[in-house]
Amino acid sequence: MAAHRGLPGAAVALLSVFLAIAIIYLSEQGLSADGPALATSWAAAPPAAARLNNSLAPSAPGPPAGGAVDGNARAAAVAACRSFACLRAAHKLPAGAARFNFPHAMIVGFPKCATTSLYAYLAAHPQAIASQPKEPNYFMRCRNAPNATAAAAAAAACPGGEADYLQRAMKLDEAALVHKLKKAAFEGSTVYSTGKKGFVTAEAIAADLRRELPWLKLVMAVREPMTQAFSGRVHTASYLSRPRDKWPPWFTLQNHDACLLRFAAGNATMGRCVLEFVEAGMSRNTFLLKQWMGQWPREQLHVMQYENFTGPAAAAGPLSDLQLFLGLDPSLAPRELPREHARRDAHPEGWPIKKGELERLLALIRPEAESTAAELERRGYTRAEHWLAPWRRIWKAALATCSPGGDCRVVL
Repeated sequence: MAAHRGLPGAAVALLSVFLAIAIIYLSEQGLSADGPALATSWAAAPPAAARLNNSLAPSAPGPPAGGAVDGNARAAAVAACRSFACLRAAHKLPAGAARFNFPHAMIVGFPKCATTSLYAYLAAHPQAIASQPKEPNYFMRCRNAPNATAAAAAAAACPGGEADYLQRAMKLDEAALVHKLKKAAFEGSTVYSTGKKGFVTAEAIAADLRRELPWLKLVMAVREPMTQAFSGRVHTASYLSRPRDKWPPWFTLQNHDACLLRFAAGNATMGRCVLEFVEAGMSRNTFLLKQWMGQWPREQLHVMQYENFTGPAAAAGPLSDLQLFLGLDPSLAPRELPREHARRDAHPEGWPIKKGELERLLALIRPEAESTAAELERRGYTRAEHWLAPWRRIWKAALATCSPGGDCRVVL
């Protein structure tokens, strides 16, 4: 909007807000100032500027020197939104004084990769606003229900619509009204990375997010597959050790959980259950990573290695890189990553597994791990050998625990 030479600054600011309101109104009607298809076409094919590695989404051209647009126009427009279509329209306004988009980021996976610790770490940053709960699961529970089986739909019922998700879970008012988009709102629904069997695939969620909120910064943590599988099976076993009426309402028993029922009854080892889990094809990080990397540009998808960011030098390295990716100031961050849901504390001596089972398990997960590393190298994230080095140390350490009688342990 060009400024008239004699127009008072207050009038210009008022006109900017009116413009924002007009854009919001048109977006809620499924229209835009340029025609019916503008909002959806931008989401389907974002401009090249959307791939820039900065903290803000692309916006309309800025005002001329001297400033003719209210610096909080985008924040005001976002604050009035109750839908994703409205947010897409609001993000077309010049960023002005806003530092972050809304929502700004998501920790999308993988499960059992210290994502709860990452969430707590970012939640403690003074420039961030954490969702409540950590995992709203909106794009799993509310966006793809028509594809769900009746049992899956009942286990993951949608709590509300877009307005509820934005206001309650993502704290829209706090982010846009109180802080004028100077803090980054984020959430941590890790089911997005894997999808939910019988309900929605990871590929569908990745596409849905790209279509609805194309400016998002996504964070994905990846762990060595053997210890990840152990951690996941131990977590599920903790539910099965309870009376059935004490299981979480969203939990549904799967075919690959049969061994854990035997484990709970004292008739199987955790090592055996992990082997059966992997033999059933449930460890598939490479396939899932490809779904996400195929739909999101490198500049908006940050991949972290669990073994690196949970190590002693994490604050100066991987955690600092994460904050720079998100546009946060690393100097304001907590000094250490919180330890949340650490499975090692339950069995610090490790989980028993027979040597033959361990060797079979490693034979299954090595090709998967090497494929993951190769795919990350192909897409420019890391060098494959550098990525595999800590994982190979884990495999070697597990084999080194084996006794002459063939009893081994996997330490988490």
